[in-house]
Amino acid sequence: MTKKKLLEVLKSHEKLQFLKNKKQQKLKSKEKIDVDSCPGLLLLTEGKLRVYLIANNGREITLFNILPGEFCIMSSSCIMGNMSFNLLIEATEESKIEMIPRNTIETLKKESTNFNHFLLQLIGEKMSRVLELIDDILVKKIDVRIGEFLLENGNIYNMSHEEIANHIGSSREVVSRSLKNMKLNNILELERKSVLVKDLSALKKLIN
Repeated sequence: MTKKKLLEVLKSHEKLQFLKNKKQQKLKSKEKIDVDSCPGLLLLTEGKLRVYLIANNGREITLFNILPGEFCIMSSSCIMGNMSFNLLIEATEESKIEMIPRNTIETLKKESTNFNHFLLQLIGEKMSRVLELIDDILVKKIDVRIGEFLLENGNIYNMSHEEIANHIGSSREVVSRSLKNMKLNNILELERKSVLVKDLSALKKLIN
């Protein structure tokens, strides 16, 4: 769900209130957003955000990414009845966000049926991504998941095998073993903290 779609459903005075109260913020790479403080509804304007959780064994699991123009409702669990998800949000590169404060969101919730409908759609969209991740983890082979990650992100630089594992919901050992096999098959070139696609057609064939 995007900012454009939200503005299309708000009435003129609601739209004015929304635009007037937003606060802009810059995030450095690896900087985290304080989700526990429930800052409000987050809109990413530049960069990329990662929404993830930490399992009991300490392993990070990326649930989904937020791309420019997208909202992240996970920064505002308070607007969903003070629900707590124990999630973290981190900028994976230098990013810019717009934060719509909690009091503005609560006012719009009381006054606008369209806004409430928008929030429900936003929640549904993010839940669909989480369910897709669960399906991928349960069904898809690890090399396919790595291949899809590479197709989505391109060549990987300055990222350890453990970080790649966090993004696709696996372990470092399993990811390292799969990457080495893909290197032996001349699909990838591995360098220190880098994964380079050597044969794109072979990578696509592996995925399909």
